[in-house]
Amino acid sequence: MLIIVAALTAAVLPTDLTHVRMGQCLASEGGASTAGQTLCYEISRRAYQARVILAMSALERRLDDRARIALDAEQKAWIAYRDARRSAMDAMLSTRTGSMYVPMQEADDMDVARDRALRLEAQLRILEIDQ
Repeated sequence: MLIIVAALTAAVLPTDLTHVRMGQCLASEGGASTAGQTLCYEISRRAYQARVILAMSALERRLDDRARIALDAEQKAWIAYRDARRSAMDAMLSTRTGSMYVPMQEADDMDVARDRALRLEAQLRILEIDQ
C-alpha cells in the first residue's frame, strides 16, 4: 500500500528543474572546481529564491485576509530562520581553513531556499485541488 501511495505522489509532483540544472552544472567541466561548485549552488539558490517570491505572490492573490496574514507571519519567521542559520554557519565555518568550505556554505543556503520554495509550491498545489 505504501509503495502505491509513494508512486502516486511521485507521479503528481512536478520535476524540480532547478535541481536538475544544478546537477548538470555540477557535472559540467566547470563544476569540478571549488569556484565552479560555488557558482552552481549560487545560481540554484537564486533560482529557488525567485521561486519563493513567485509562489508567495501567487498564494497572496488566492488567500483571504486571515490566511494571507498568517502566511506573511510565516514568511517573516522563515526569513529570520534563514538569516540566523546563515550567521550560525558563518560562525561555524570561520573555525575552518580552506576554500572547500565556501561551496558547502552556498549549498546549505541553497538547501534552505529550496525547502521553502518547494513548501510554498506544494501549498499552491493544495489550493488548486478544488478549482
